[in-house]
Amino acid sequence: MQKLRRRLRERLILRRKLWDAFRTASARERLLVILSAVDHAVCGIGFWSALTILPAMISVRIYEIVARKLFNAALSLPQYLEWELFVFLVFLTLGYGYVRGAHVRVDVPPLRDRPEDIPPLVQHFAAGHSFQLRDHATA
Repeated sequence: MQKLRRRLRERLILRRKLWDAFRTASARERLLVILSAVDHAVCGIGFWSALTILPAMISVRIYEIVARKLFNAALSLPQYLEWELFVFLVFLTLGYGYVRGAHVRVDVPPLRDRPEDIPPLVQHFAAGHSFQLRDHATA
């Protein structure tokens, strides 16, 4: 019990020192402290959201599979819930990745640097659209 009281007292003293340092700091330093606190809070929200959303998504998927395969009961609510949780998680991670620069970068060189890729691309698109061109020609 005494250790707990001592730790609480030390935290209180540390908070007072930090508050005094914050009050005597310049406006720029105060802003940096505030932004650091906001960043820390946002990271915590993202972490705990992901920690709760991922198991929820997994359990909803398992429920949906069991209900469909064993009981022949397909419900739309679990699927809707799973999609909503997934979209929420994607938005969280996109924002985090953008701010932190943690997104995956894919560099594709332009076609002018790789002319050997042009004939297969032309053949692919010609094969896919030739049937649409034939339909327009006969109409």
